[in-house]
Amino acid sequence: MKKLSMKAVPFLLAAVAFAGTSQTAEASTDYGNRLIKQVTRGNDVLKVQKDLKDLNLYTTSGVDGIYGPISKKAVIKFQRNEGILVDGIVGPQTKQHLSDVMDGKTSNSSTRTQQPAQQVAQPVQQEVQKPIEQAAQPVQQESQPVQQAVQQPETDTAVEQPVQETQNTEQASAAQESSIGQGMVDHALNDIGIPYAWGGNTHSGFDCSGFVLHLLKEQGITGLPRNSADIYNHGTYVERDNLQPGDVVFFKNTYRPGISHLGVYIGNNEFVHAGDNGVQKSSLDNSYFAPRYAGAKRF
Repeated sequence: MKKLSMKAVPFLLAAVAFAGTSQTAEASTDYGNRLIKQVTRGNDVLKVQKDLKDLNLYTTSGVDGIYGPISKKAVIKFQRNEGILVDGIVGPQTKQHLSDVMDGKTSNSSTRTQQPAQQVAQPVQQEVQKPIEQAAQPVQQESQPVQQAVQQPETDTAVEQPVQETQNTEQASAAQESSIGQGMVDHALNDIGIPYAWGGNTHSGFDCSGFVLHLLKEQGITGLPRNSADIYNHGTYVERDNLQPGDVVFFKNTYRPGISHLGVYIGNNEFVHAGDNGVQKSSLDNSYFAPRYAGAKRF
């Protein structure tokens, strides 16, 4: 068996340091292959949340791997910062931009990490006449704190902390949903009386989808399609018994087959919508709307 040349030791140490930083950079790009949107959960969601938290965009104390309103708000902020499509969905474009941003942060960190590795290599070159066993001792000593940290037993506090963080996140998500919903209701009630205008999406006149999109935009939710039937393909489905103020209610077979009308639920079985007589309040039990109710979504 050939003896290891002492001249090769510095190069081996440098190679180990480089391999470690390269693997770290590659790991930061793993966001999975699926679309990440509301109610999605898993390790890919957890990775997105951690990276957004690292960028100071995910403002909640804990991450839970569940894509809720707080995660969506953070993604929307990131998309706006990057100048890409703002839809609150983590698709290929958003993943690529997030990957590029995180790789940039990792590269800066790697540059700082490689400097100590070079400093470690210099003493090895100066001590090339010493036995290889002595040159290896500092490396063994450096590894001891890592072993000690791994061997330390986990405490009950460490196990319970993620549970508490998840509870805090869920409470914050519910509070944010309530805030968005109430904001939509307040704006909807203020807009009652604005005239109907086909294709309208301003206070000079609204059609049904233009009115709802305007209310959502006021709450920072953008990037949705213009047509009521297409809007129905987004958001989180809500059972009628679980309707909350601010949910978007949809109706079918009004002036054409399929989803063709929508409004904003305000509570007490009532909703505000842009109808033929302008922005108005109606009941879900109305003889016209009751049989045409198609479902509801939460954004």
